[in-house]
Amino acid sequence: MIALAFGKPIVASRVGGFAETIQDGVHGFLVEPEDVDSLAQALTRLLADDEMRARMANAVERLAREELSWDNIAQQTVRLYQTIVSEKGRTLGRRRL
Repeated sequence: MIALAFGKPIVASRVGGFAETIQDGVHGFLVEPEDVDSLAQALTRLLADDEMRARMANAVERLAREELSWDNIAQQTVRLYQTIVSEKGRTLGRRRL
């Protein structure tokens, strides 16, 4: 998602990581895969509305800076590992009893 690095609104297919990360109408637009008409409409709408484009660009910048920053990703990864280790420890503890 190069658009994140440049703080630009995103127009993408509603698949995989795009659908999990981008909020439709907030960070840009999500369209159904292979729906050329929806893609054209989303691009046209985005290009025609300067205020909306600026608002979405700000939202993308916040998303990249806050939720998708390397610091935040590292913290989430550490928390996940801690949860796994904690759960594994409880499972092992029950087996020993």
